[in-house]
Amino acid sequence: MNKYIILCLLLLPVISWQCKKKNSEPEIVDYSCDCGTYGTNSVSRNISHPLGLLPYGNDRWIWGFIDLNGNTVIEPLYKEVKWFSNERALTWVESSYRFYAGFIKPDGSIAIESRYGDIDTYFSTEGLIAAASPSGKWGYLDRDGNYKISFSYKNAFGFYEGRAVVKEFKYGAIDVNGNLIIPTKYMVLSNFSEGKAIAGLIYDWLGYIGLNGEQLIPPKFFSAGIFVNGLAIAMDSLYPAYGYIDTTGNFKIPPQFQDGTPFWEYLAAVKVDDQWGFIDTVGNMVVQPTYNDVNGGFCGGLAAVKVGSKWGYINRNGQMVLQPCYKEADVFYCGRAMVLLEDDHLGYIDQTGALKWRSPLRIQKDKNEIPFLFRMIQKGTLEKAIVKHLSG
Repeated sequence: MNKYIILCLLLLPVISWQCKKKNSEPEIVDYSCDCGTYGTNSVSRNISHPLGLLPYGNDRWIWGFIDLNGNTVIEPLYKEVKWFSNERALTWVESSYRFYAGFIKPDGSIAIESRYGDIDTYFSTEGLIAAASPSGKWGYLDRDGNYKISFSYKNAFGFYEGRAVVKEFKYGAIDVNGNLIIPTKYMVLSNFSEGKAIAGLIYDWLGYIGLNGEQLIPPKFFSAGIFVNGLAIAMDSLYPAYGYIDTTGNFKIPPQFQDGTPFWEYLAAVKVDDQWGFIDTVGNMVVQPTYNDVNGGFCGGLAAVKVGSKWGYINRNGQMVLQPCYKEADVFYCGRAMVLLEDDHLGYIDQTGALKWRSPLRIQKDKNEIPFLFRMIQKGTLEKAIVKHLSG
């Protein structure tokens, strides 16, 4: 028999086995979604590479993840979970009446064992996250739990634009290699946005510094917010109202508002006469101030607004597209928003208002069981989008 024919016959079982092995491997599902279709918003800025996997609780309030259609992807095993960022999700387990944090991958496998008592919420674009050691000192881990920046700080926060705020006695900032780029001399220091961070040597006067600590805008503001779309909300010491400054520190939109938010998706929520509306980047009131409250601002082209005691959603033209019928309403994330329904059940809705998931249990009013995304993002002084005077 021809030796080439013999060789082919010998290889057939190997080829056949490899094909079977390949066909038996689980299909890798890509849950990526675009949360910033209309421009930067609270989700796209704070979460790196968001995934269409949503936290959900079972009939014992044990948490796992569902897909955008409400199908279980990761079984509920955890006391608490957070949204995925950079393909990792924070999870909490309980042991001996104490809670320990770790991270899982999109397939539900363990990325970092649950052994940390204190840890930051989201993995950054740089693939680093702040965590506390048993001694209480803070440092940074990579996505697989390896120690990357020494645990030597009193506190540490997330990376934004290649910089992370750290605290010794005062605040400074490090780069991704752990080098102290900005000395720890500030009483107030925010995360970076569009190359600038709010900074103050004392609480009463806030300005902006650059990525290497250079003074870009002198400290002259009583309150200040992060830059988004080239504008930041601010209040100077001369006039007790908020306006919006440009990158030179001059007011492009004069001080005239009781309160406001950054320009998420090029629209900012502002408060006038105790009512909320929305302005564009040149100061035009595009949605009249007729709402009792807003939750963050626009995400996915919709914004949660409060009318009386109920929440609904408006579009960028101010049209009420989802009528006020919710007790609570979150920002849209990957085309879904968590809401608290009339009967005190949690739910996820799509942008038409269709219910995609409903919790089996009611929320207990004496417990904080609602993992609303925007409020979670805003937790912690240095992670807030606006730094207000401490007595305010």
